[in-house]
Amino acid sequence: MNMLNVVLWHIVKILTHLFLYCNVASAAITHVYPRYLTIPIFVNSEKIVEGIDIIIEFDNTVLTVENATLKGGIIEDIGYELEVNTEIENKIILIVSADSTPTALYGNIIFITFRIIGPLGSRSTVDITSIYCNESESCGGLYMDRQVRKQFDFKIQKQSIVSSITVLNVLAGFIYPYEYNGIDILNDGKLSIQESIQALRNLMTVRYHSADYNPRDFQINLSEMLRMIQIYNLGGYHCDPEKKDGYAPVFLENNENLNCQYHDADYSHEGKQADYKIDLYELLRIIQFYNAGCIKTSEDSEDGFMPVNCDQKKRQRNSTTDEKFDATFLINYQSGNQIDVVTRVKYSGELNAIAMKSKLPEKYKFLSVSGKNKPAINPLKNATDEINFVWITPPESPFVFTFTVNATSIKSSLIRSEIIYRRLGGQQVDRVKQKRY
Repeated sequence: MNMLNVVLWHIVKILTHLFLYCNVASAAITHVYPRYLTIPIFVNSEKIVEGIDIIIEFDNTVLTVENATLKGGIIEDIGYELEVNTEIENKIILIVSADSTPTALYGNIIFITFRIIGPLGSRSTVDITSIYCNESESCGGLYMDRQVRKQFDFKIQKQSIVSSITVLNVLAGFIYPYEYNGIDILNDGKLSIQESIQALRNLMTVRYHSADYNPRDFQINLSEMLRMIQIYNLGGYHCDPEKKDGYAPVFLENNENLNCQYHDADYSHEGKQADYKIDLYELLRIIQFYNAGCIKTSEDSEDGFMPVNCDQKKRQRNSTTDEKFDATFLINYQSGNQIDVVTRVKYSGELNAIAMKSKLPEKYKFLSVSGKNKPAINPLKNATDEINFVWITPPESPFVFTFTVNATSIKSSLIRSEIIYRRLGGQQVDRVKQKRY
């Protein structure tokens, strides 16, 4: 038995003992020794947020607060401070305040880490009893399994026995959790110990996307995707080796901190060269990865990576779907030179990213967005010229949304819009056609 196999054997033994310990089952989260539970706090406010007050209740015989931090969230580097109070039994009180220019917020702002101290069989509810922006508006909750929740429950329980081969297969599958791509040497739909060892050897040279850093798992999670939105909104990025991903938001022109490798999301396309900035098309690529579920490397793709649907059954179902797309808009004239642009999008198949780019006539100004399917990223009020709308999760088809502009003259035909979208393949663009009454 060579040295690598000896090391792998010891890894198997250690992991088997750890899996035989206890873990925590909750809404879509599994926790393995050492027993910690990290919960993101999600905020969604279209208004400028000067302060946030949060109270969370839990059973302190089962959980104890280990840490609460802004690090890794969307307000880490933009002038907010966090005050933490754990003196009241069964509660944690969090106060976020702006110490510079406040802004509207959409995303995870705080990460709370609990240490699990309860015995096997014990239960706890984590309940966010209040979360108020600017002392008045309820504006968020606990983010779990891609949903914002007010509370969730979990129970500490034993894990069933995990065999050595299962542990090896899990490690091997960690390369690409959705398929045994190139690993199933015998082509029998199974993974032998020898195949698993080969997969682990491959893991030593695997390449991760720059956005896939917390953790590195060939998936873009919400926190990682919001990090890219932060870079997009702040105009770019620069090198910062002290950050987990090696970068920090804000483009610093002619700065010594622009001497590192470009972010993988910042790549050459359609005449654009890598430039320490993330444009709309590059952001949509990250959102595509996020919604598809998994990523793998690809020498033939536009950026060296490609999205893959983690769900095999869903992937097979989508491959047989007739994919169509259509977008139209209507103009509603309001008083005071205001125009409502009502856009309707209808598609078949599955979308993994969608945005709309609109070109406004000279002296037109964007005012607001309305309707049930409002985008997550919108232009600033009074924006002119080119305005962009981006959804994080594509709305179900068909969907309608409306944006309002202030018009110096009624020349609606001069408003031009196009939809940029992605399925699992490359970027596609459709012009939004004006529909007449």
